[in-house]
Amino acid sequence: MAFWSSLDSAVLAADAAGYLFFLAAHVFGLRRTGHDRTARVILLSLAAGAIIVAAVYTVVFRRAAGENGGLVFLTGLSLAGILYGFLGFHYVAWIFGMGEAAVRIRLLRSLEAHPEGRATLEEIKRDYNAENVLKIRLERLTGSGHLGMSGGRYVVRSRVVLLQAAVTQWLKKGLGLDGEN
Repeated sequence: MAFWSSLDSAVLAADAAGYLFFLAAHVFGLRRTGHDRTARVILLSLAAGAIIVAAVYTVVFRRAAGENGGLVFLTGLSLAGILYGFLGFHYVAWIFGMGEAAVRIRLLRSLEAHPEGRATLEEIKRDYNAENVLKIRLERLTGSGHLGMSGGRYVVRSRVVLLQAAVTQWLKKGLGLDGEN
């Protein structure tokens, strides 16, 4: 049995084409509609990418394998669909999950710091507020040497932070998210 088959080629080519189409449609859609329709844009982009996956898979499979159908074709199409689903899910989870995960982790760590891991809503509000979050972030940045104090003001001490900020802004702009904080 060969290490690489026409089925592998068809699945990977279809998923690459579908995923790239999804990314392009997603970015274009967000730039055209704004962020009030984000969920709709993502769902339509995913659906359009899935159609591309099916079309490209069919063309590549027929050219590579010379088969017009059968169980092998359906198996490969199923694999392509599953792989595309995973790619789409992880993209959405990555984009929209990072900020939410940071909030959850900070909240859980705040709860853990209380006796027996329990706290009232008022205790949580006292511990977890904008002022405390900002204080902790500034302490981390100054402690790691990225920021410093000069004349009672914070100043950037590390060009790495500026590079990270520039790359983040570039990525956000590329994804059509440049209007968000």
